[in-house]
Amino acid sequence: MTREKKRVLSCPSDFSFMVHPERIEWFCRDTLLKQKGYSLLLVAPYNETLREKNPEQFELFLSRCREIYDDVFLFPMRRGMKDIFSPIPLQAKKRSPRGKDMTSLQKWLAGYLGQIVGVLIEISFTFEVVKPLLKSFKEKHIPVLLRMENIERDFFWYHYKRVSLQQKLFDPHSWIQLMDVLKLSWYEPSVIKKVDGVFCLSTKDTEWCLKKRKDGVFFIPYWYQLPQTREQPLSVEEEQILQELEKKYHKNKILFLVNNFRDGYNTKEVRWFIEKVFPAIKQKVPESVFLFGGYEVTKYFCGKDLPEGVEMLVDIPSVKPYMKRADLIPLLTKAPVGVKIKLVEALFYHKNVVSFPEGVSCSGVESLLPVARTKEEWISSCLTILRGEKDCAQAWEKFDELYDHKKNIDFLERFFKE
Repeated sequence: MTREKKRVLSCPSDFSFMVHPERIEWFCRDTLLKQKGYSLLLVAPYNETLREKNPEQFELFLSRCREIYDDVFLFPMRRGMKDIFSPIPLQAKKRSPRGKDMTSLQKWLAGYLGQIVGVLIEISFTFEVVKPLLKSFKEKHIPVLLRMENIERDFFWYHYKRVSLQQKLFDPHSWIQLMDVLKLSWYEPSVIKKVDGVFCLSTKDTEWCLKKRKDGVFFIPYWYQLPQTREQPLSVEEEQILQELEKKYHKNKILFLVNNFRDGYNTKEVRWFIEKVFPAIKQKVPESVFLFGGYEVTKYFCGKDLPEGVEMLVDIPSVKPYMKRADLIPLLTKAPVGVKIKLVEALFYHKNVVSFPEGVSCSGVESLLPVARTKEEWISSCLTILRGEKDCAQAWEKFDELYDHKKNIDFLERFFKE
């Protein structure tokens, strides 16, 4: 079999056309595989309602995918609550192709089976996409490999606990979410046992999976294609933003945070930092400023009511100029699941970090980073870094070793069919 005939079938949990491709892990991983000479196939469910509302974005993302994938098979997710009483989690069931979609998928795949060397599925829900095809894969000795981004049961439980008591009692979606938490308790371990290999995003997931199966579980951090150099060239607009930052804050120490505030995510922690922690930092280091912003920031914060030295950024066209200029990245999250993208970005740029334990946990570098729980610990850790008494150099070095995407892709290749 020639190198060009080796195909990899990629099955993400959804066709994420509302997100920039470079921020989607499966897209970045598949791009790396294409660069190594593999031919890529894509099978993905999509949200039909979102497609109807955003047809241009859908087509734009599809055109980007056609640059990477030789062929693409998309099908709509199931709508409604018909499968609510199925023992399979609703989020998994809605991703299962059926009827004409299943028949079309089998016919589409038939012409490629002899060339496929590996099937990559993203999160346990996506197992429903390939489950009807498992027999064909096994007959051809094609390995099915699972990417664990979270322990989905814990992820759903965390978000269920965040909703109000009123929502829990009267919102049917909360009841459905709770039902999926219970179903995931058996469903997720069963998927882990049925696949040929599991690649976990975090050390916590790795340990959990090894309790479900004795081997075939590996800790592989994000497959993002990190740039060759941290001195990334800036666009004209980004360079202009950086110059404005340099001019305005040339005497300042900048603490910078960008966050997706949708559904109030991390708002409690950010508000606590603004009200309880930063004023004490400002008192000890008068030149310090805290710049924060992100999606839906104006829904939860008012720029006029902020303490001295705190500035809200309503529009952040690119984080690169801010990251380049920042002196410290406070990771203000207590979400206990997954490895945080903000941590990856900060460590890649060799930026100093202070975090709640949850912000750095399971990343493989957590023991080398300053963590803080109380107000006093946050103030002390931030002051130590801002005064130049300590940095995160050891964590940067370990990050460069663990998050080497070339090494991690080489490791993945070992599990493909010869």
